[in-house]
Amino acid sequence: MTKMDYLKLLVDEIHSTTVATIGSDGHPQTRIIDMMYYDEEGVYFLTATGKTFYDQLMEQQYVAISATKDKIAVILRGKIKNIGEKNLDIMFKKKSVYEENLSGRYERRNRGVSTV
Repeated sequence: MTKMDYLKLLVDEIHSTTVATIGSDGHPQTRIIDMMYYDEEGVYFLTATGKTFYDQLMEQQYVAISATKDKIAVILRGKIKNIGEKNLDIMFKKKSVYEENLSGRYERRNRGVSTV
């Protein structure tokens, strides 16, 4: 499989992944994060500014991502970049479809885009 095949698998097939950072106590901390978009530069996800997770991403600038579905596992480690609002419109269109059943809308306020 190529890099693009793995990124497509993460976004389109698995979608919800486990993202690991290091907590302020020095221990690993994980969260379930939806992978929203991919291109030749990497895989993209949304984060809320002002949250502990966002602060850890900006401080550490490195993550480990793992995901599994139907006996297929993907592991990705790499540098994280805050890319502002690049691809934000694409991701909000996808996000609104995913969250329509939960709340009917998704707020853009205080959202940033990160890529690995």
